Amino acid sequence: MKNRNGILVQAKHLTKHYEVKRWMSLITGKNIIRAVDGLNFSILRGETLGLVGESGCGKSTTGRLLLGLEAPTSGEIIFDGENILHCGRNALRQLKRKMQVIFQDPFSSLNPRMKIGSTIEWVFKNFDLYSREERRRRAAQLLEMVGLDSKSMNRYPHEFSGGQRQRIGIARALALQPKFIVADEPVSSLDVSIQAQILNLLKDLQNELGLTYLFITHDLRIVKHVSDRIAVMYLGKIVELAKSDSLYESPKHPYTQKLIEAVPFPDPGIELNRKGVLITGELPSPLNPPSGCRFRTRCEQLDPICSREEPLLKETGENHFVACHHV
Repeated sequence: MKNRNGILVQAKHLTKHYEVKRWMSLITGKNIIRAVDGLNFSILRGETLGLVGESGCGKSTTGRLLLGLEAPTSGEIIFDGENILHCGRNALRQLKRKMQVIFQDPFSSLNPRMKIGSTIEWVFKNFDLYSREERRRRAAQLLEMVGLDSKSMNRYPHEFSGGQRQRIGIARALALQPKFIVADEPVSSLDVSIQAQILNLLKDLQNELGLTYLFITHDLRIVKHVSDRIAVMYLGKIVELAKSDSLYESPKHPYTQKLIEAVPFPDPGIELNRKGVLITGELPSPLNPPSGCRFRTRCEQLDPICSREEPLLKETGENHFVACHHV
């Protein structure tokens, strides 16, 4: 049983809008991209919150906002009891030691001209931590913690496989002993057999170190097995948020239902006889999202109220929240 003592991360009315270039606004008639549009959610200490949705829905932007890598247009981000948007420069720098990220592409996130030992040691050097010998020793310990031989510290990233490079990225993320890690599609570029190894490693590290994860992915098969709760995102909004088992056993939002129905069945015989599931229509542009419910242009349950009023994220059962007029 995980030890959860309250909320570690909380987003309140979190919004991120981007201004588009003038030439684009002349073509579209719009000048604001609504990447993230008023998110409200929290992440408990020691849990994994899965964030799932189609490409372009705002998942990665949400992760960057929580880490303080981008400034929100409006809203609040509370981390470990502190509003990171109100922190001074030095206080924010120290706060960011508790937050780290694991990137999607392990190769592009590593400096190809730096040996992996130096890559990890640089993290300590950046915060002026430890002596040179101690940095070396701790870097070796971190590599062993993620299943790599410490003797490989003098090798370059191109000398490792994709799975090994992701382990290096994980070791770097753990260097400052963070409390919170944003894992942004951490296994999507890896082979299926390697994906399972990395996911198991992340779970083991969470149990051992008491880590809290925001796990961003578009793969519903993966997010089910790694997440305690899952938030489903559509066009900058969270449309459903529930415990993992509850979401899969009883999805409430039409979008969530379609996503889960589209997940391939593991039995080939059953999968061949299944009726194909498609979400009709194209994903609207965040430059010009639909009025009311943003999913209404692709929903089979469309009613007049769907275009007039935006549904609020409301609790429909125990810790199960849905933004839909029909629920």
